[in-house]
Amino acid sequence: MEHKYDSPRLPTFEECSEQERLHQERERLMEVTRELARMKKEMEEQRLKELYKPLVEKAREKIIRACQPDPQSWEQLKNILLESNPLFYIGVPAGSSLRHSICITSKGLYKLVQVLLKDQPRVQYKLAPMYIFDKPLDDFGLSLIKQLDNGDLEPYSLNAGGSILSRMFDSTWQMSGNTRDARRKFESVIRLIPGEYRNGSWRQLDGFFGVYYNPDTNTIQEEPPV
Repeated sequence: MEHKYDSPRLPTFEECSEQERLHQERERLMEVTRELARMKKEMEEQRLKELYKPLVEKAREKIIRACQPDPQSWEQLKNILLESNPLFYIGVPAGSSLRHSICITSKGLYKLVQVLLKDQPRVQYKLAPMYIFDKPLDDFGLSLIKQLDNGDLEPYSLNAGGSILSRMFDSTWQMSGNTRDARRKFESVIRLIPGEYRNGSWRQLDGFFGVYYNPDTNTIQEEPPV
């Protein structure tokens, strides 16, 4: 017995034209969506730049002031700090030691550390990460850090006795109950900002100001590694 099968029906010219039109329309909508997302991102980046400007100016002034009364001696360290475009600068009082400095940038938290390089007679300085934000610092994070930098809050607030940022270091970089308490509060608040410590295999064993450990090399060090 001979079996007969219906041949598949080919789409008509009108149906092909309609499918092509719908495809082009979807492509156009996707392109418009991408363009809107790009414009929104650019507008947000520009808004943040304007938001950062007064903070960068204030931080730069603090760094330059910290170089006094001998700015020539601190030229290299000052340039490293300024080139990071810091939004907040945390350090010991002017004239003490610019070597003990922490910067908060739009990308994260960094500490100035000494680096010994092979075949280099002089000690070099670089900024080592302590905490990296998941995205550029925005209104939420800036609001938190500004509160840490505010020494004019109510007398019974967490900033009583000066801002937390100003109490993190004393003039000799020595730890005291006051500085230890300020650092603990500082880290608790900074960790509210989405992010993490990211630096290869290195890990923080007990926070920003604790020991750093590399399991690959079984190495520990007190300063944040570059």
